[in-house]
Amino acid sequence: MVSKIQLLKQLKAELPNLAKDFHVKRIGLFGSYARGEQKNKSDIDLLVEFSEAPDFLEFIALEQYLSEKFEEKVDLVTPNALSPIIRTNIENDLVYA
Repeated sequence: MVSKIQLLKQLKAELPNLAKDFHVKRIGLFGSYARGEQKNKSDIDLLVEFSEAPDFLEFIALEQYLSEKFEEKVDLVTPNALSPIIRTNIENDLVYA
């Protein structure tokens, strides 16, 4: 199981590739990993902002790419997909790479 610090370092190092290949503008960690409360079965929750909106297949390809990269299940969410209540909870945990 990877740590919060390791995840953020890897995401920051990967950001130029993510920007080029997937049009990622900004990516942040939230949830149990961001709080340091992850368990063996925890997934990695990432909030992702794009410079160009991906289609569904591109979005899934990014999620798969990151899951393989971290060898953990990754769940992606975009700011537009968040309800106001959930947005507040995510923003409390959110750490950008």
